[in-house]
Amino acid sequence: MAHRDGRRVQAPALISAWIRALPSVDAVRPPRCPRCEASSRPVGRRLNLVGHGRRSLVLFGAVELEDEPGFIDLVCRRYRCLVCTAVCLVVPRGVVAGRRYLMPAIGVALALWSLRLLPPDEVRRRLSPFLLTGASATGWASLRRWARAYGTGDGTLRERAARFAQALLATSPLSAQTHAIEPRIYAASLHHS
Repeated sequence: MAHRDGRRVQAPALISAWIRALPSVDAVRPPRCPRCEASSRPVGRRLNLVGHGRRSLVLFGAVELEDEPGFIDLVCRRYRCLVCTAVCLVVPRGVVAGRRYLMPAIGVALALWSLRLLPPDEVRRRLSPFLLTGASATGWASLRRWARAYGTGDGTLRERAARFAQALLATSPLSAQTHAIEPRIYAASLHHS
């Protein structure tokens, strides 16, 4: 069952820490309702944004860059606004609405394909938990979908994906002098929403 109005709120917690120990209701309570913007904890009054259970998401990718890609069962917190009745889902950094793959997997896949010029089948082998494909399968359709969604500017999908990957590299907290492209993309993708 989907939450009421499809709103997701990204918590500052990293997905690796979230998986090790689900944060408490208070730890990841959003500061305000994403729909009506009512304060979740008005001073001297009752809470406006209350815990409303949990929801499990099945996601694909690797929790850490060096991990093997797999299926991630992520338990997320739900909150209900007592002012407007909206229900929101709070997720850790790296989880993107409408995508089954974690954002770091998407970022690294686009970088491998567009900057390292790896063939789509090789990118899929490195990042997808689905290793078996039909005999007629060519490429990896997800790469094209992601390039359309995140790529910028004109040109081929690969050129657009390369511009997106370059933009991620520019925002990476890791140094280009000491880290390869993949860890830099992975780190920057955690901050992309």
